[in-house]
Amino acid sequence: MKTNRFTGPLFVIGMPRSGTKLLRDLLNQNPKIGIPTVESHFIPYMIDRFGNPPQLGNDAFNRFYEALTQTSFFWHMKKAGRVLNENDLNQVEDRTSWRPIFEFILRFYAPPGRDEDFIFGDKTPGYLNHLNLLNALYPEARFLHIIRDPRDYCLSMKRTWGKSLYRAANRWRETLETARANAHQFGGDYMEVLYESLLDNPKKVLSDIC
Repeated sequence: MKTNRFTGPLFVIGMPRSGTKLLRDLLNQNPKIGIPTVESHFIPYMIDRFGNPPQLGNDAFNRFYEALTQTSFFWHMKKAGRVLNENDLNQVEDRTSWRPIFEFILRFYAPPGRDEDFIFGDKTPGYLNHLNLLNALYPEARFLHIIRDPRDYCLSMKRTWGKSLYRAANRWRETLETARANAHQFGGDYMEVLYESLLDNPKKVLSDIC
């Protein structure tokens, strides 16, 4: 018997250097959740390139697959021994919507050992700037936004990439304000997770997420 149990997508988002990788890795400890270990980045790019709804006749679908193979996501996954070939992707029968196409790709690249009908998702921090696009594509999607104390975020940006503290602080504030304004419409499908709380009490935070 079919249930209404949530099966995805679950998007882990946040500013760079804010703990998105940590949160993803903790979630992946649960076999009911499967998030690729490489950031996708390609969803907005593919939509922009091939239209929405997608225009993917046979030739265009081949071009789409070729474009996918040129992404850093595909390259890193291939380096890890995971390759989605064109015959695999051809299993997607509905090419009139991005929904089944992206779901197939993200499920294919989920870590092995997942339960049947696991919750699929993605961890790409930059999707924080594409919340409305993702919500329009998947109205049922849920978003986990991990937020790090701006002082530590700015110091990490400076240490890692030599970024200006003032510029990093301004970017943190502007991005957070925009994300919250966009996510206001999502209600309970959007949740903020504090990086420091996750470190201090991971069991409680993960329990709250579940």
